[in-house]
Amino acid sequence: MARAPIRLQAKGLGVAKGLFSRIRQFGADPSELLGIWGALIEASTRTRFDTGRGPFGIPWPITKRQISGAVGASGPVKNKILVDKGILEGSIRFAVHPHAFEVGVDGVGESVRNAHVHQFGFQGTIQIPAHDRTITQAFGIPLPSPKTFQVRAHSAQQNIPKRAFLGIDDVDRTDMKEVALEHLRELLK
Repeated sequence: MARAPIRLQAKGLGVAKGLFSRIRQFGADPSELLGIWGALIEASTRTRFDTGRGPFGIPWPITKRQISGAVGASGPVKNKILVDKGILEGSIRFAVHPHAFEVGVDGVGESVRNAHVHQFGFQGTIQIPAHDRTITQAFGIPLPSPKTFQVRAHSAQQNIPKRAFLGIDDVDRTDMKEVALEHLRELLK
């Protein structure tokens, strides 16, 4: 898994960590439990893209596109936030390590940059390289044929609000604890 410059530590997992320690005391390989926890948190993170809510149910601020009713890069996106092309949601992965698991963004480039911006928000100036822009409508009226124009390099101010998608909330903690208890029960059989 490529490392994004995002590192969150989950706190309040005392019961789950205690159960994890007990499982290790029995000499069991903890990687199975860590894999289950990783898959659980990955699924929880992906669900946030469907609900438009971050950890603890905090709703994501609406986008300018939703306010204006504009169409996204892949057509109307049913008014969902952060799912225009599916790049960020599609890059969520988990990895298991000897004594830990991590859930984050797998990849480089656009997905990692977008992850950081949306997890923490961004306010500042960005540089936009020269590019081509194709216009298919003007003032809401479709053009007879698309027109392509060269846009020169320029800078723009951005103010992107925080839309946290990574994190472990109380529901996740409860689910992790239940999985750990079931795993411990199976070891004791």
